[in-house]
Amino acid sequence: MNQNIIFIGLIEEGSRRNLLRFTKEFFEIAGYNIIFRSMNNLIVYSNNKRTIILCDYVVEDLNVEESSCYNFDIVVYSSFTNNYLDTVIKLFKESKVCVYNLDAEGMIPLLASLENVIAINYGFNNKACLTISSYNIDEHIVANLCLQRDIVPFYGERIEPFEFALEINSCDEIIIYPVLAATILNIILGNSILNKKPYNIIRLNY
Repeated sequence: MNQNIIFIGLIEEGSRRNLLRFTKEFFEIAGYNIIFRSMNNLIVYSNNKRTIILCDYVVEDLNVEESSCYNFDIVVYSSFTNNYLDTVIKLFKESKVCVYNLDAEGMIPLLASLENVIAINYGFNNKACLTISSYNIDEHIVANLCLQRDIVPFYGERIEPFEFALEINSCDEIIIYPVLAATILNIILGNSILNKKPYNIIRLNY
């Protein structure tokens, strides 16, 4: 899946934009620089080898008709309620890779309609591709994450299962899902900070 320009759609619920926040932080850690930013939801990143065009949407602002007009390489859906599945599935169908929350109800039956789309999931579910083996919340969150299956990234070699730790400067449990979503995106892109040995602990701000 090697290409020099990647189009990524981030779809999240509510106005807190936590998925965008953590995605941007991972890009910064991985050495990407912002070369363009629009007034609303478009950011273009580059690391002198490749370009990533990142679009962030609040799912409540999209509709089914509009969603069929987008054609992303990767769509990442950070969900809690799954009240907008018809819109999200439309976006998934036009993508190469879709990322979704395995813990969210109602998603699995709709995924059966996808053709030629790689579906990758995250969540507390022990069947998720990326899951949390343990976590602790005190003054901040410390989580041990586990990639449970091989992934062929857009760049670099096949990534085998491994475990790593994240520290998040927050004690708000609600951010764990967007952290998982941003983390699996970082792994899918390849050649990221998480794919390099040794697997030092990654610290995220909030």
